[in-house]
Amino acid sequence: MKINHLAVWILIVVYFLIGWGWYAIFGDKWLNLHARTMTDIEHTHNVGAYVLAFIASVVVNYTLAMLISRLNATTALCGLKIALAC
Repeated sequence: MKINHLAVWILIVVYFLIGWGWYAIFGDKWLNLHARTMTDIEHTHNVGAYVLAFIASVVVNYTLAMLISRLNATTALCGLKIALAC
């Protein structure tokens, strides 16, 4: 079983970039829908939540990499099918 560790860590970074981009684009809309303002959430940044999200991302991406490796997915389409099935 061979895992491309560089690809897994790139996906972990991409995961956080997608989350950052999502809230950069839709953050104001999300705040309005929940009747909040930036001052309501400004001082509530909890490092534990970021650490938990990072650990979860590592576990999910390595699990998916192991599954793709064990099922011998040789093309990107096969890998995508496995990921969507999960």
